[in-house]
Amino acid sequence: MQQHFGLKLRASKYGYKLTRENYVVVDNKNSFYPKVNLNPGLRKTYEQFRLNYKRLGFEPYTDDTYTVYTDEWCKWHYENCMKNFDWNMKFFSSLDREKFNAAINEFLTRNQEFIPVLDLNIYRGVSGYYMMVLDDYCQIYIGTAKDITKRIRTHWINRKPFDRILLPHGNIQSIISIDSFRALDTTRIYVAASDNLYENEDKYICDIPGEFCSNRFSGGLITTPLPSNVKTRHVID
Repeated sequence: MQQHFGLKLRASKYGYKLTRENYVVVDNKNSFYPKVNLNPGLRKTYEQFRLNYKRLGFEPYTDDTYTVYTDEWCKWHYENCMKNFDWNMKFFSSLDREKFNAAINEFLTRNQEFIPVLDLNIYRGVSGYYMMVLDDYCQIYIGTAKDITKRIRTHWINRKPFDRILLPHGNIQSIISIDSFRALDTTRIYVAASDNLYENEDKYICDIPGEFCSNRFSGGLITTPLPSNVKTRHVID
């Protein structure tokens, strides 16, 4: 069985690296259900979504429970997801690798509490901040967790639900979620052990140049299923 940073990698039909073929798995279920029915404010948001989609010429939901997407919506969303993948690959290829490595070195100089990790087993049950480096894409992800090892493993084995691949829906320039990458896409890891979760997360995220940062939200505890602090990137001509 293959190991990565000291952890055994589970067999996966989606493989260990992100590809165009494994980026999207179509699912017509609303991943926010049943929250959409329990939260009046969220339900109002979905009602507005429904009106917006109708202006595009199709009905996004099969009924008023908002739990199942129509085939038309799934086709529309899938096509946008694939455009998003291609847009991001073009974006990654435009990045300067020397500047990327310089940005990491400068971050580590300013934040010397982050140390390199070769074996994640050391951080089982340890809380703090972690930095995942995806060298092939010149991308960095900053996160925080009560159990750093468990959280990083979760990133590796999770799949982003079909309806959460793009933020917002239809945005082909959406940042690719860290959960869409696979285990072997993570090539370096740095950790800063701490009991003060979330306190410094946004500071660390803002200390990474935007073009190299794969965080889709500002730092801090997310308390809503549809957060408003979505990060964006510049347009590539």
